[in-house]
Amino acid sequence: MDVDTVTSNSLGGTIGPLYIGMVLAGALWGVSCVQTWYYFDNYGNDPIFLRVVVFCTWLSDTIHQILISQAVYNYTITHFGDTDNLQNVLWSLYLEALFNAITGFLVQSFFLHRIWIFRKSIPITFVIGLLVIGEFGVSITYVALGMNLKTFTDLNQIKGVSMSINALAAAGDIAISAAICTMLNASKSGFAWSNHVINRLIIYSINSGLLTSICAVMSLVTILTMPNKLIYFCFYFLIGRFYSNSLLATLNARKGIRAMQSSSRGESHSLQERTQGGRLAGRLNGLMNQGDVQIETIKAQDYSGEVSIGNLDDPDSSARSVKGESMKGELP
Repeated sequence: MDVDTVTSNSLGGTIGPLYIGMVLAGALWGVSCVQTWYYFDNYGNDPIFLRVVVFCTWLSDTIHQILISQAVYNYTITHFGDTDNLQNVLWSLYLEALFNAITGFLVQSFFLHRIWIFRKSIPITFVIGLLVIGEFGVSITYVALGMNLKTFTDLNQIKGVSMSINALAAAGDIAISAAICTMLNASKSGFAWSNHVINRLIIYSINSGLLTSICAVMSLVTILTMPNKLIYFCFYFLIGRFYSNSLLATLNARKGIRAMQSSSRGESHSLQERTQGGRLAGRLNGLMNQGDVQIETIKAQDYSGEVSIGNLDDPDSSARSVKGESMKGELP
């Protein structure tokens, strides 16, 4: 957009969306800070690798917030009243896309790993992995090409790259949510309590991927329908925040899942219900906890077999195995 375009349009369609996006992103960043503190305060026994992923996600999100704040400050304070400066794209608006991509890559990779642990399906993992890697690669391309462009009008040269980022982001999030919901639904049994827990997790999984998908789609729609305005920046600023908060909410929800699991099994009276509870715990463990540690799983044929009991509060603890020969027999 040239100077005439900038001055003829209301600031509500240019600097306004940048400001709104920065404010909303700042509020969500505050939420992620609280969630990060809660995670490190309550899950100190998680593997070091997982804690590093959480810290790197928070750090990337924080740098992104600094960059977009610097951009808005430049337009509204440093160059206040300078309409000529409004046509220039700051370096921070390009660089923020890189850190948004890093945040998204870390979170989507985490969920992809959960899917692999839960199902170990090569086709599903491969397809979703291509979407995740593709989005990250296209984002790097966008930043590399954008650094050579000076004005918002020049951004039209890489409009296709920008749309590809949003399309891949939406496709990846939808695919991840669909895979998780499908696998959870396949774990349902004839017991009302276990189905209740699974239904709660399905709704939770849909909500986790829904917000990032909506932001990606809205960013894509607005860049197509209103290319001379910066409304699409507002939605793009929020994508990284929803990614980081979805990761932290998933990890911090584990105590609640354990509470539901324990409460539900406490109300179970038959051996079949208790066995089903152990199976469900093992299935959910692969998705919500550390997949390399089996927690309270029960492997049974004719309700006899092996019971593995682990420490729910220590993902690194070794499970104890107890042979369940005495479980053989008819169900009560």
